[in-house]
Amino acid sequence: MTPPPSRTPAWLPSGSTLPQADWEARHRWLTLLLWACLAASVVLTVAMEHPWYADPVVAWAGYAVLAAVAGVASLPLGGLSARASRWVRSAATACGLMSVAAVAVALFSGAPEAHFLFFIFIPLVALYEAWLPFLVAVALVVLEHGVVGTLVPAAVFGWQTPFVQHVGGVWHSAAVHGLLFALACAASMIAWRGAEAARAQAATVVGELQRQTRRDELTGLANRTGLAEGLDLVLRRPSTGPELLATLGAAALVPSTSGPVTRPGGGLPGAAAPGADTSVEDVESMPVAVVVMDLNRFKEVNDTLGHSAGDQLLRSVATTMRSVVDGVGLLARLGGDEFALLLPGADGQSGTAIAELLRQQLREGAQVAGIDLDLDLSAGVAVHPGGERLDAAGRARVAEDLLRHADIAMYVAKASGGGATEFDPALDHHSTARLEITRDLRIAVDRDDELLLHFQPKVSASDGRLVGVEALVRWQHPVRGFMPPSDFIPVLERTDLVHAFTDKVLELGLDQARAWLEAGYDVPVAVNVSPRCLTHPGFVASVAQMLAVRSLPAHLLRVEITEDALVGDPEAAASVITQLRSMGVSTSIDDFGTGYSSLSYLRRLPVDEVKLDRAFVTGLGLVAGAVKDGPALPVGDEVLVSSIIDLAHRLDMKVVAEGVEHSHELLALVTMGCDVTQGYLHGRPTPAAAVSRELLDTARLDGAPTAAPTRSDLSPV
Repeated sequence: MTPPPSRTPAWLPSGSTLPQADWEARHRWLTLLLWACLAASVVLTVAMEHPWYADPVVAWAGYAVLAAVAGVASLPLGGLSARASRWVRSAATACGLMSVAAVAVALFSGAPEAHFLFFIFIPLVALYEAWLPFLVAVALVVLEHGVVGTLVPAAVFGWQTPFVQHVGGVWHSAAVHGLLFALACAASMIAWRGAEAARAQAATVVGELQRQTRRDELTGLANRTGLAEGLDLVLRRPSTGPELLATLGAAALVPSTSGPVTRPGGGLPGAAAPGADTSVEDVESMPVAVVVMDLNRFKEVNDTLGHSAGDQLLRSVATTMRSVVDGVGLLARLGGDEFALLLPGADGQSGTAIAELLRQQLREGAQVAGIDLDLDLSAGVAVHPGGERLDAAGRARVAEDLLRHADIAMYVAKASGGGATEFDPALDHHSTARLEITRDLRIAVDRDDELLLHFQPKVSASDGRLVGVEALVRWQHPVRGFMPPSDFIPVLERTDLVHAFTDKVLELGLDQARAWLEAGYDVPVAVNVSPRCLTHPGFVASVAQMLAVRSLPAHLLRVEITEDALVGDPEAAASVITQLRSMGVSTSIDDFGTGYSSLSYLRRLPVDEVKLDRAFVTGLGLVAGAVKDGPALPVGDEVLVSSIIDLAHRLDMKVVAEGVEHSHELLALVTMGCDVTQGYLHGRPTPAAAVSRELLDTARLDGAPTAAPTRSDLSPV
């Protein structure tokens, strides 16, 4: 509970600022001291056979009153408010301690040593750091020394004691006692005021640290922690008014004199702090939308202009976004070039509209270092419809789901080229499966019994000889069962695991090539390599090491790449292909013609062959109605295929036709001069031991034994 503003002068303690937990701890020890002093007074009364002992009614009535006061101090007084309870209990403790001190003075006939109890108890009462018990204690001392001292001076000041006689009488003694007590009170207030000042300074430091933990230092926006606290606050409060937005920290930002912009007071004033109420709210949660945004091509700015320019751009983006959403919701920077927007009371449509507005504003005015930038963003929108009564765990779950769903939708938008996408539950299923597949793939790469290779023959179009095989990976998942590449390769391409996976496939393929070579067969193995792996540092050295370890001739490995590698970074791809060719490893462009137009790259790249996609092969050699009782098929792309074959031959490249399933397709390809064919006509992808023995015999090395090998000879050990 925040105390009311103090009306006391600045040089005096304000009072009532002691935290409840600290107050309770101090009060517990002071009440124990009160009971101990009260018990000691009773024991001394009996042991000294004080005159009070001779009049038990007076003595025990007085002690009964003191016990009642101590009892009031010790009770919780739950019927009162917290503040009233503190006042009553602390005043009772102060009254009891000062009364016990007065009793001690009377027991010892006003001996000066007994007065030291007042000097001890007044700073102890000051530990409450409250004016009521302190003034009660002072009033009792004044009453005891002034009124009682006047009526019974011998009992208070010890009329016959040497001290009183030395200082010149009772009033002189009273003056000395009063001066000493005033000094004790002044010292207590100084310590009290110092404790309040130290606590206020500590609270300021802690508050600043808490604001820093909720604020992004670069942009001055809320950070991930601040956004989480804002989400918790929105889910706890059924209001969409200006006061909630102000609490979220959506008020205008004040530019700092140096560095990033900051909010007045910083952070999220009023946001749920650690240890906040965890009970279920009596009101239903409000609707809320979360928008997660990522800047497209931001990495290019960092790489081209440097990180300082990137930081400048992020600050500019934050300012632009803030000008759009100020007073609408809470804007946060999650890290890097990723931002988030919390929109209380919004639905998916309004969240998407605001995201598109932000996108438009950024595209119109992005500039850094005097350079106009083509900046774009991708945004994902997730919505909580509200209407639930949530406890702390429920609010945390909803907040986590909102951020996760918005993040998933954002990546879908990014894959589509930018813009805003609202979350669809179907996306969550695929994303969850993708996470599980990624985890399981990491395990499969380290095992020897899950990733398997099937091999599809590549046959010479001119004479039907086996000129190689393509290695196609299969995954025997321990739970999901057999998984084709289409189920996990797209997931793999998005992770760094693709490098370890490619190494694994290369090793399996080269092991099989070695096994065939030892059995007397010269069968080159083609392995598909992703663009990321092809241009990854160390790829060529890794391939060279794999060949050397197996003492395998380099011509038995063929690396197949897609057109994406040529378009993405043609210089790097050309360098790697050149190095592979110098080693004796041939390369092939897979699925030629289905992606980007790579004709302009063919004359510059030292590739050995191109592979025509099956889309160009299907229907070759047929005209409508050419097959009896068969479907009417369109004329194939003979002209286009013939042109590609002719172009490749002029560039000293061979042509492989994929997807050959019918004899008329093979005949047409042979007529057009195609070099190699691959497809179901020659054989489906199978394990090494199931590759056609007749085809293998056509790849037998000169001088090798003519006896057909067993199946165990055809598989690596």
